[in-house]
Amino acid sequence: MSIKVDSLQEENRRIKDMIARKRCTSTRDRLMRQLKRMSILCFVVPWPIIFNTSHLFGNVFIVMYLLFFLTMGSLIHAQYRMLDKIDLSTMNFKEALKACIRFKRFRLRSHIAGYIMGAIMVVNIMLTAYRLESQPMIIGCWAGLVIGMAIGLKLDYRQRCLIRQLSDSLSESLNDDGPVVAGR
Repeated sequence: MSIKVDSLQEENRRIKDMIARKRCTSTRDRLMRQLKRMSILCFVVPWPIIFNTSHLFGNVFIVMYLLFFLTMGSLIHAQYRMLDKIDLSTMNFKEALKACIRFKRFRLRSHIAGYIMGAIMVVNIMLTAYRLESQPMIIGCWAGLVIGMAIGLKLDYRQRCLIRQLSDSLSESLNDDGPVVAGR
């Protein structure tokens, strides 16, 4: 009787681990898809804009614009690679949780770098618009700033929710059974 209960408990624990891993993996995969799309956008978007507006802004702006988007694309791609290294089939939950915390720290540093570079770029665009005294360009700059911030905040909120969901799932799994290596 005791052997049967032990085998049932082991089976329940194995099923619970599979469910936790599947939930973490699907969350990780959704976040990876978002990061991949964002990095591709950062590498592709600047080129058509540069060719259409290079006569307005000059070489300094073009270099700054390219530097911003290529740096942000590289940082986002580095986040993607960090998430790709979190392999729940080979890591125990403690290692996965530590990797998730490292990812959060790197993401915060990337955001700080992006905010600083983005603020410099926005100020430069606004100053150029005011220097040209073009009312439609000034209105377009402000509208673009507001719309861009709304989209950015929405995407950031979604990613923070996915990261929180991933770390909560890992924490739950860690608190339930302690570190469990895949394949046990």
